[in-house]
Amino acid sequence: MYFDDVVITELGRTMSRFPIAPRYAKMLTLGHQHNLLPYVVTVVSALSVQEVFVETMFATDPSLKVLM
Repeated sequence: MYFDDVVITELGRTMSRFPIAPRYAKMLTLGHQHNLLPYVVTVVSALSVQEVFVETMFATDPSLKVLM
């Protein structure tokens, strides 16, 4: 299967420069185009982490579990 006639759009070219998942790259690119970048950066950063509330401090020190 050869892709000799494939054309990458300007959006795709811009998205390929971001070292993140394509859905987040598209959100950032379109957010910039619509002058919403500060808001989109906030949303992308919140979506790109697994957990917002990290419990590693409590998991490693049993004495801190009383504070929970």
